[in-house]
Amino acid sequence: MEHEFISCGPRVGCLNGGFGEECLNCCAFYKARAIAGKKGQHTTYRAYRKAVDNDNWSGKLGYIPNWADKLGHTGFEGVSYKFLLSYMSDCGLWPKTDILQVMKEIYLRPRHEFYLLTKIPSELGKSMEYARECMLRIGIDITKFNNLHIATSVGLKKSLFRIDQLNKSFKEYRKELFAKPLLEDLGDVNLGAIEAIRISAEKGQNKRDHKNIWSSNLIVQAKEQDVIVLP
Repeated sequence: MEHEFISCGPRVGCLNGGFGEECLNCCAFYKARAIAGKKGQHTTYRAYRKAVDNDNWSGKLGYIPNWADKLGHTGFEGVSYKFLLSYMSDCGLWPKTDILQVMKEIYLRPRHEFYLLTKIPSELGKSMEYARECMLRIGIDITKFNNLHIATSVGLKKSLFRIDQLNKSFKEYRKELFAKPLLEDLGDVNLGAIEAIRISAEKGQNKRDHKNIWSSNLIVQAKEQDVIVLP
């Protein structure tokens, strides 16, 4: 039995906010800033703890050492889940040592699917190369993980360069594109070696307008390039 995505944050607190329009409604950025500026604020603490689904979280920004403990709980036994690991921060900004720890946890859980989502594939690529070198010393090649997916998000034309970065930085990995949210017509898109694409409009109280033709144009191009279109 396979379930849909579960957002899971090995690291929480994106204080970057440097991606402009794409970060406009990002809960991770605003909650992180609230915690950094008002430590101990109870409302924000509860929201963050709920978001990472980890009752042992200290409330501090950074890596959660026991983030993967919940994957061994009864509710996850015998079931295959998809875990989106970049829910509360961009994994391209994580220290390389955090990426290494995440790779170790993924290795121990081959039944589940894990997705690393970044807006800066080139930076994540450097950290992943470090993790690969470290894991190779103990005879484990992370490029062979069938349950690991590297993804980037593209919602605007000006962010299309990320697709090229993803393909160049992760030649040996499974790659996906998240057009979530899709904020304009992207025009002609060369998907390269990307295996699958996921498209959706923005959600939430402050969601921005979305035109179906934008999605339709991208879906047509994906099919022409033999790229799977997923919800």
